[in-house]
Amino acid sequence: MIHRPFTLILIVGWIYSWPLGCSTDGDPTENDLSDEAVAYLSQHGEQLTLGWELQPQNLSSLSAFLPDKRVFMLGEYHGSVYNYQAFFALLKSTLQHSGAVQILAETGYGNGLVINRYLATGDDTYLTYLFNANLGSSAANLQYLELIRRLRLLNQNLPADGQIRVWGIDVNHQTDIAAYAMSLLLPEDTAEPPPALIGQLVEIVAQLIERQFDWRINPPEHDGELSSLYHALKSDLQSDDQSYRVFLGDNFTEFELILDAALAALDWQSGGADKVSRREEAMFDHFLRLADNLPSTAKLLGLWGQSHIHQVSDQMTTIAHMLQNRFNSPVKGAVISIATYYLESKIMNNTTGAPVALDGMFESQLEPFVLGEATLFSLDEEYSPFRVEGHLIPDDIAIEARPTTDYFNLMLILDHSPACEQWHAP
Repeated sequence: MIHRPFTLILIVGWIYSWPLGCSTDGDPTENDLSDEAVAYLSQHGEQLTLGWELQPQNLSSLSAFLPDKRVFMLGEYHGSVYNYQAFFALLKSTLQHSGAVQILAETGYGNGLVINRYLATGDDTYLTYLFNANLGSSAANLQYLELIRRLRLLNQNLPADGQIRVWGIDVNHQTDIAAYAMSLLLPEDTAEPPPALIGQLVEIVAQLIERQFDWRINPPEHDGELSSLYHALKSDLQSDDQSYRVFLGDNFTEFELILDAALAALDWQSGGADKVSRREEAMFDHFLRLADNLPSTAKLLGLWGQSHIHQVSDQMTTIAHMLQNRFNSPVKGAVISIATYYLESKIMNNTTGAPVALDGMFESQLEPFVLGEATLFSLDEEYSPFRVEGHLIPDDIAIEARPTTDYFNLMLILDHSPACEQWHAP
């Protein structure tokens, strides 16, 4: 059983590197909208109020799905400011209508655990370590940092049993943060002797803390050592996990999940033609292992790379498809996908932090329906033409004769979103 105190539970934002589905290469399907589709979009747009105010906005396009659906996945191209503010707006509206929200995130369980430690304590040390470890990725940006801080402010007005937590189900790309998260689960005072490999873990984490997880300072030589340790730990657990169960107590399951997410990241980094599908399968496996511990009445909301949220795709079987359709999915039939399209927007260059123009799709078709910085559309109303016609589907995922709502249920248009500002270590 997973240990469930608030400080130890971790979804969407989230710390991710090497995101899937963020490339803007490839020509979109430039099919013209039908007259019915034009008329529908003209009548169904709803403007989102962006910013960081805590006051929620009533969003009817979203609230119509809340009674019957459980998981809400907002797509994005990483590194654009309005992504985070739009997600925050959706989260506040969901919280207002449902009373309980958890974040199901495109991040590793270990990363989420570190975020939750910050949410519980307000100690910026956790965020410094996390963001330093993400330098060079799209997640090392100030808008993501502000989103996490705003989650803490929201939590201060929520009851203890309704606090927002981050549940990461992705592979743990930042394997050094995975080690740190595992070390946070070690008992501080126990008569039980630790397994031998725990000592090696503690030594490596001490080196990481000394340089505050900033890989640019005295570039570490322990990467291979950490990889070897993870494989050795897994071998130990497979042969005889009893000593770890006794030593870790209620934290064993979380410890093992972080270890597996780190190993899945190493597997993904090893490449191979099927590495994308291996990552998606790992996400689904991690969700199944967490499902019984998710608050049963809470809605699960996450910010995900766009390609993860398509419920059908000619490229791959996505995590959204698995959650929505697999027979053993605890949320089968209860997933809502929200595709995001951008007009005249920018993203952050992960290396330099400079703004880069985003090559948006379907800009000329969507521009007439923009109501402001962010416009939300439900495409799944009873008489929506998008339920029978296939519009706004990129060529690289399109499947012949599939309507738009087979791919996603809502659409968000972000207009003139600036690039995120890069995080710099203190």
